[in-house]
Amino acid sequence: MFVAGISYRGLRTSIRSPRAKVNSDFYINKVLHPLFKKDIPRLFGKQAKMAVLHHNSAPAHKSAKTVLWLKSNGYKFIQEGDWPANSPDLSPMDCLINGIFKQRLWRRKTKSLEGLKRAMREEWKKIDIGLCRRTMKGWAPRVEKMLENKGYQS
Repeated sequence: MFVAGISYRGLRTSIRSPRAKVNSDFYINKVLHPLFKKDIPRLFGKQAKMAVLHHNSAPAHKSAKTVLWLKSNGYKFIQEGDWPANSPDLSPMDCLINGIFKQRLWRRKTKSLEGLKRAMREEWKKIDIGLCRRTMKGWAPRVEKMLENKGYQS
């Protein structure tokens, strides 16, 4: 499993052993807890409480257990009812970052799981923070355009 995230202030990544299904417990303990205890404070410092999580609609992300954990720990997150439509035009990761990352991995032509993990770590480190910032800056205008067009592309 590869967990990645971007913010205006930096990137977050974690590579775990392969797992067919990620349940709420795994997501909370192995992804969210380290994210809010280590990564967000490292990236945001004294402004860590201002960070807002946006994740996708994977079952472990929107489960009642995950939502309760986020709320009970006082973390800010975009609730399921406020998520933008499932569109690669709207998600900052899907809009640009994932495509670039996958292209780079495809070129590596790894032959083993360990080789793939190594390639993933190396290629993720090469993602430019400027690219992440431009992607994040473009998020609100993309969502506004979708709202103007009542959910349709222009």
